[in-house]
Amino acid sequence: MNPTDTADDPSGRREAQSFFAEWLLPLKHARLRRGQHYFQIVPANTAPTYWQTPESRSGGLQRCSLAEADASALLAALAPHWLAQGDADLAMLSDALESLRQQLTREADSVPSSDKPRSPSYSAYPLF
Repeated sequence: MNPTDTADDPSGRREAQSFFAEWLLPLKHARLRRGQHYFQIVPANTAPTYWQTPESRSGGLQRCSLAEADASALLAALAPHWLAQGDADLAMLSDALESLRQQLTREADSVPSSDKPRSPSYSAYPLF
């Protein structure tokens, strides 16, 4: 079996930890101070109901060419989408997300192909 977590192969862990600590945690705390939650896990006793109108599952879909569907282009499209949704906090993350994508891509490209983890054998999945 291939190890899933090894100390000698951080594989982007450092960049992800930095992104989490420098961007996501401060954003979370700022939103909590304003009483905003993405996923309310504690029941709100003051809420008259938890019913919400179902959101459109296709209202945000956009047609784009294959050239516009690479990771960089999709990340660039997030900021205008978040701004249109009224979430400027998330839109601030777009540059940091692109920087994280570039760092992870550089690190993945620098690993020799012989050192990259192999895909797991599909015969391992039907265990039950």
